[in-house]
Amino acid sequence: MKKLVPQRSGGYVDNQLTAKTTDTIRRLGGNFELLIERISYRIGVYRDFRRAADTEPQVGVAVEHLQALGKTAWGLYKDIDQLPMHADALVWEEIRQAGGDAYLSLQQLQQGLVRLGAVLNSVAGQLTPYENKPGRKSSSLEHSLLSEVAAMIEDHVGNAIGKVEIAGLAAELLRESGVHGLPGKDKARKAVLAWRRKLAVSPE
Repeated sequence: MKKLVPQRSGGYVDNQLTAKTTDTIRRLGGNFELLIERISYRIGVYRDFRRAADTEPQVGVAVEHLQALGKTAWGLYKDIDQLPMHADALVWEEIRQAGGDAYLSLQQLQQGLVRLGAVLNSVAGQLTPYENKPGRKSSSLEHSLLSEVAAMIEDHVGNAIGKVEIAGLAAELLRESGVHGLPGKDKARKAVLAWRRKLAVSPE
C-alpha cells in the first residue's frame, strides 16, 4: 500500500505580491493601497486552496487507505473480544474506578468500530470506479480568482477602463504573482464571463 501523504491545508498564508504587481496596481491611481490589500488577500486564499488541491492524494491511494482502515477497525473489534481473562478483568476494573460502566463502554466501542469499518468500506467502494481514471487538473480555482480580481479592478476604476482591458490586466497581475493556468490577455474576458455564467451571476 502506498503511504498516504497528508494533504497540505491551512497554516501560513502567502499573500505576498511581487514589486511589479504592486507597481502596476499603483498606476491605476485612487486608493490603490486598498486595492493592493484586497488583491493580495484573495491571492493568499487562492494559494492555500491550490496547495491543498495539488497535494490531494490520488483516488487509488485514498481507496487503499480506506480499505486498510476498515480492516484495522474490524481487527480491533476482534482483538477486544480476544483479551485474556486476567487482562480483561483489569480493564473492567480500571473503567469501573474511572466511574464508567465497563460493559457499556466496551460494547459501545465495538459497535462503533463495526459501524466505522462498514462506512470506510462503503466509501472505498464508491471511489473504486474512479481510481484508474486519468485526472485533469481543474482550472476552476484560477478562473474564480481571475473573475474576482477583475471585479475588484472594475470597482476601483469604474468606467475609466474597458472590461476587456480590465480582464487582461487582471490576468497579467496574477501571472506576475505566480498564478499559472490563466488564459491570455485576449481571452481573459471570455474566461471571466464563462465563470460568472457558471455561477449564474450577471456578467454586466
